Amino acid sequence: QLRAGRKARLESNVSSSPSMCDADVIRLGVQCRCTEQSNVPVAQANAQFARGWREKAERNCQKVRDSRHVDVVWYGDSITESWEGTSMGKVTARTKGIEKQWEELFYNDNAVNSNGTAGNSSKLKFLALGISADQTQHLIYRLNGCELRDAPLLQPKVIVVAIGTNNIGVGCTAEEAIKGLARTLATIRRLRPEAKVVLLGLLPRAPKGIGASATSYKNYYTPRLLQMNGALRNMAAQDSEKVRYMDGWNLFAITKHLQKPPAIGGKELFISLNRMPDLLHPNAEGMRIWGTRVRTFVQNWVLNDAVLGTPRVSMPRSQGAKKRLSIVSRRRREKENNTTTFTSHTHTHTHNTTTSRRLARSWKGLRGNRRVVLGEMKGLRGNR
Repeated sequence: QLRAGRKARLESNVSSSPSMCDADVIRLGVQCRCTEQSNVPVAQANAQFARGWREKAERNCQKVRDSRHVDVVWYGDSITESWEGTSMGKVTARTKGIEKQWEELFYNDNAVNSNGTAGNSSKLKFLALGISADQTQHLIYRLNGCELRDAPLLQPKVIVVAIGTNNIGVGCTAEEAIKGLARTLATIRRLRPEAKVVLLGLLPRAPKGIGASATSYKNYYTPRLLQMNGALRNMAAQDSEKVRYMDGWNLFAITKHLQKPPAIGGKELFISLNRMPDLLHPNAEGMRIWGTRVRTFVQNWVLNDAVLGTPRVSMPRSQGAKKRLSIVSRRRREKENNTTTFTSHTHTHTHNTTTSRRLARSWKGLRGNRRVVLGEMKGLRGNR
């Protein structure tokens, strides 16, 4: 009966409408596996991942039960699970060295890292809860279970979210994936209304067969990922007191200038193979750079009460206009008074007096010339 009920729930979550599948992806001959609504919570049902997913989900629940006084919880998919050095709960070559980066960035308070730099001086306790292959609907399912709703002792100051790339990876439209992002945020805000939320922008990725290009006309992932990042940015702007957006795109997508430009303007975007060698998951170096940005972002928001990315406060237009008018008026008065001040090493003097004397001599000369002209005119009249 339990299996039958679970099967019925899964079938109810499968949409018969093709609108969830991206038409452009289908035209490219890529199989669309977007069969679950992104905003309806459901456990992982893919036969390839289901067993490992259940085991990893239970481990996450145990981590939550064992954790006390957590300040920051980081939810996500395989990229987030990489912080634990595993993929679906198993150690892999892809995650080599990443767990050490986590310890140096987020765990070792007051420690000195292997490179001689200070450890996590923020005094914030971090917890990573990621499961490989997760899409938004799977994370929502987890949040409504033991990882948040049924974890009354888990009261973090900040919740970090990195989810959504796998929705695009299975062929869903960006619009469908954005529904899941919105539902994820709404679930977190409902369950932990006092917590601050950091929405991490999705990182670049590339399908097989095109190399490392991240340029839109070659890589069909790029415009969809950027559209989702724009939606995340807008969600944060609607509740800026509690929600912030942090972008990491430029850490992995680099611009190259080409001699024979196939791209507009002779530029093309490429994914950095030094930081993301499989064109999807950051390696240890990529995670270190990305994690450093996230840690700094959280520290500045929570500890220093300074939000990164806040637009610079500009002078109101009326005040700026008054200031400009004041400057123009002052310069005009100086010009009219013909006053120019010069400063030397020993003294300061003005040219007002000198200019006045020159004008007086010129005027006397003009009066003298006037007398001469009048005399000549009299002589001319006499000759006439």
